[in-house]
Amino acid sequence: MRTLLVAAGMMLATGIVTGQTYPTRPITLVVTTSAGTTPDVLARHMAPVLSQRLGQPVIVDNRAGASGNIGAAQVAKAAPDGHTLMMTALLFSMTPAFNKELPFDPATDFEPIGTVGKATLALVAHPSNPAASVRDYLALARSRPGQSNFGTPGIGTPHHLILELLKRQERVDIVHVPYKGTAGMVAGLLGGEIGAAFFPIVSAVPAAKGGKLKILGVLSEKRIDMALDVPTFRDEKIDDMDIDQWMAIFAPAKTSRDIIRRVHQALTATMESPAVKEFNEKQGILPMPGTPDELGALLKKELTRWKKVVTEAGIKPE
Repeated sequence: MRTLLVAAGMMLATGIVTGQTYPTRPITLVVTTSAGTTPDVLARHMAPVLSQRLGQPVIVDNRAGASGNIGAAQVAKAAPDGHTLMMTALLFSMTPAFNKELPFDPATDFEPIGTVGKATLALVAHPSNPAASVRDYLALARSRPGQSNFGTPGIGTPHHLILELLKRQERVDIVHVPYKGTAGMVAGLLGGEIGAAFFPIVSAVPAAKGGKLKILGVLSEKRIDMALDVPTFRDEKIDDMDIDQWMAIFAPAKTSRDIIRRVHQALTATMESPAVKEFNEKQGILPMPGTPDELGALLKKELTRWKKVVTEAGIKPE
């Protein structure tokens, strides 16, 4: 008994937090994307519910600079006590391929907690583009090498790397047109400067209904409820293009398994809550439940995949 009391006293004195006592103060959820992006909007909507589950306020803190690396570096250096968490997305697995001098290692400086959902990109085209499907678009590009163009929000963005993956798998010469952000890309497509681009399906559907663009295909494994008439790339017999715009929660490395388990349980309950599920459906965010181990395996797979794409395409950071 005396030993237990002494141990407990030492834990209190040194500030050690266990799964049973966690959390002991407000939790900072660092979001590595800017305000208004899908991860940010989701984080702010789920934070109140997650707060209820954990019994402490969850404060969303956007740290989007340097492709999210500033926020990730902040979390990597934080105390591994569960009071600083990170919400990030697919880009987190891509930036290491460009930057060899990151102040953190995505594979070793973080503990995976779980995925919170995934968004879907669609290949869209300007109404003047004669293609009626992804296969049509690729055939048209092959018939005039170097003449078909494709816009993205910039070099090194998920849109860019996915385009490069498609070009190499399908052996097609498409000109990449990098814009300075999403707004420029959208304006470029709607104005006819570029022939095609990747848009989030949630914004592509209303634009297509308004006649501003046409949707050729979606990158999801299965068809999307809000656009069941739009085929997937898999439907078009284009392999290895099931690319989820996943979003996930991580903690600093060396965070205890008890705390990871506690947050994961609260996170799972949060994503199953009616309020969050209804919000996700309206935003086109699909469920993507997963364990910490499954998220770890996903990150490892993505790091390998995008490093290969960047190397083979010879992409250099701006």
